Amino acid sequence: FSHWTYQITEGRLMVVDLQGVKVERAYLLTDPALHCDDFLRFRQTRTNLGVKGMKEFFRTHLCSEICHTLNLPSMSN
Repeated sequence: FSHWTYQITEGRLMVVDLQGVKVERAYLLTDPALHCDDFLRFRQTRTNLGVKGMKEFFRTHLCSEICHTLNLPSMSN
């Protein structure tokens, strides 16, 4: 999901660290952290690590079958 949010926003935003539970026939996702290229945009959350946070995500990310199914470009580590 993080890789997809990065691509769909053209590298401006990334949603990371989602947590959640399955409720009935859906999932309730909570507590996201957002990394945004505008470092001041989500400053009150204290979790916006900006471009540095996005680069850190891709440093360890390995594309899965989901990334390939969504035709997400591989990001060089």
